[in-house]
Amino acid sequence: MKKAIFISVISVVLFSCVQVTGEKGTITDEQVVNYLKAYKKLKEKAPDILRNINENVNGSNAGKMGFNSFESIIKESDIESYAEFVRLNAKIGSVFSILQASRGMNQQQNLQESSQEMFSDGYRFIEEQLNDPDIPEETKAELRITLEELKKGSNELKEEYESNKVIADWVFEKAKKVTGLIVNEADIDVIQAHEEEIFEAYTGFPRPKGFDGNMPDLDTILW
Repeated sequence: MKKAIFISVISVVLFSCVQVTGEKGTITDEQVVNYLKAYKKLKEKAPDILRNINENVNGSNAGKMGFNSFESIIKESDIESYAEFVRLNAKIGSVFSILQASRGMNQQQNLQESSQEMFSDGYRFIEEQLNDPDIPEETKAELRITLEELKKGSNELKEEYESNKVIADWVFEKAKKVTGLIVNEADIDVIQAHEEEIFEAYTGFPRPKGFDGNMPDLDTILW
């Protein structure tokens, strides 16, 4: 049971955002730096801690020792307590997730618009061919079939995008409301300033160049 609880704690802290209650407060640059230091150490050391627990699963203090190791890493990173780490993880993780989701949705919209433009270009080209008196009628018959297929594909793509967007927008709005409960605008400014470092800490590699395109307007994202 203790092993299961500790594994759950590690999983929640490292790979999800925990909702916390109370004062919003303000996150400082130093806190973000310390949080990332602790986060990376935990990712590195967690396998060894869990392995030690597994090897001593019958020991009465295995879970407690594992948690103490976990908490020690946090304090060595100049974070005062486990509870403070969870608070920072909730705020930083939630804002980071919203930023990435916003960019992802913008990229999907841009992709949809580009695809429709390509379909439109295809329509125009085929229509020009159909209006060309030098094109044989048998060729025009094939072009008409192609035109109908293009229109069908365009409509299906548009319907699928709009259907998925309804769901995505609903989830996004819910996430914004939850995030708004635990952060303020000053928090967002600080977190966004460290976005590259957060991305690398969470994923293990630098964010690809040109990954995000235009920076999102934070006023439209969270407030």
